[in-house]
Parts: sequence; C-alpha cells; structure tokens
Amino acid sequence: MSYMFLRIVFTIRRRAAVSLVEVLIALTVGVVAFFPILSLFQSGVKDSLYATSWTQAREFAKGYMDRVCAMNFDELTDTGVAPLKVDGIPNYFPKQDNVRGTIFYTDCNIESVTPAFEYRTVNRARQLIPAPPAPPYSKQILNKLKKITVTVKWKGMGNNQGAAVMLEYKLATLKADLYKGTVDN
Repeated sequence: MSYMFLRIVFTIRRRAAVSLVEVLIALTVGVVAFFPILSLFQSGVKDSLYATSWTQAREFAKGYMDRVCAMNFDELTDTGVAPLKVDGIPNYFPKQDNVRGTIFYTDCNIESVTPAFEYRTVNRARQLIPAPPAPPYSKQILNKLKKITVTVKWKGMGNNQGAAVMLEYKLATLKADLYKGTVDN
C-alpha cells in the first residue's frame, strides 16, 4: 500500500508545473478578449430592443387602424371637427399604452380627401383632344373619401448611441364610400 502511495506522489511531482507568470499571462489574454465579446452582446441587446420597439409600435398602429377602419363611413368625422368615437367610447384618441416600461402614445387623424383626376384623350397623331364635360357623378363623389392616419410615438434609442429620442411611426390608409348616393337618377 505504501508503495502505491509513493508511486502516485512521484508521478504527480514529475508532471510539468505551471508557474504564476504563465497563469497571469493566460488571465490577461482572457480579460483582453472578454471585453470586445461583451460589447458585441451589449450592442446585440440594444439592436434587439430597438427592433422590438418598432415592431410594437407597428402592431399598435395596425390594431388601432383596424378598429377605425371597421367603423361605418358616416361615423368617421374629421378629427379637426369632432372627437372620434370608437367602439362606443367618446374621445378614444389619444391613447397611451405601456409595454415593459416603454410608453407608446397613439393618435388618429381623419381628413376628407377630394379625389383629383383629369381626363385627357390623345389621337393617333398625338394631338390632345379637348376633354369632355365632367361626368355627372363627379360632384357626388366629393366627401366620399377619407384619409386615416394613425401615429404612434414613443421614447427610445435613436441613431445616437445612448441618447433617448422621440421616435414616430405613421400608418395611413384611405377609406371610401362610393356606393351610397353615386347612382345617377
């Protein structure tokens, strides 16, 4: 038994030892390589938060846009004239939503748009033929087109590293009511 113990001790002592200088050099190389890798993770997290906030803003804009577009055309009043009533709730906008500490401010703007079109005809000789009189239904399509714009604002990281700025996402669409009252009598 004592022979085995001596043999193990002897083989352990014959192994090459690591000096303190070698350990310090290895630690220094590890620390020097660690900080750039750490900064890569930090920038990745910042980019992920930036993309997440834009995605969240887009989802809020889409959700509120769907609610407004689902309303009857007659209920869509110009927001400069009267407050918008959505789902039976008066003064529905502006809205404020809090998601994981980021506050999103949402507003909706509705305005009447007059469709602008011009009717021109050109013959084979490329000469402009005078435009015929406006169709009889042209006056009836006024106030039958509305532009709906949903704007979401939030405070987030902009292009400046470390500086928080107000970011903005806008979603716009048109809604038309060309069916009611457009038939010539």
